[in-house]
Amino acid sequence: METLSFAFGMLAMIAIILVAVVVIGIVKVYKQQTQIRSLEDSHLHGYSDFDRRIDNMGMSLDRRFDDLYRELESKIEHMDSEMDSRFNDTNSYIDSRIDKLQNNIKEKGSKELLKG
Repeated sequence: METLSFAFGMLAMIAIILVAVVVIGIVKVYKQQTQIRSLEDSHLHGYSDFDRRIDNMGMSLDRRFDDLYRELESKIEHMDSEMDSRFNDTNSYIDSRIDKLQNNIKEKGSKELLKG
């Protein structure tokens, strides 16, 4: 009987140890699942942050390109109006010089007609 009690005692100890190991294993598996979910959430959150940053950079670049385009367009319009102004000034100067030359020719022609 003593042997039987000893055997039951040993089996009870083995069963308790086995249950403890199973419980510890289940707890560790649960913690690992929790960590995996947490990592997946942070991974997805990281991707969404990354996507948001890429979108923000894209919008920033679009605004910068629009600003540069407007600035370039403004400078081109300014240069165009400056060229038109200079062209008109040059035409006006040439026109005045031609008028002066015509007046000189008329004066010399009328003086020669009077002399001769």
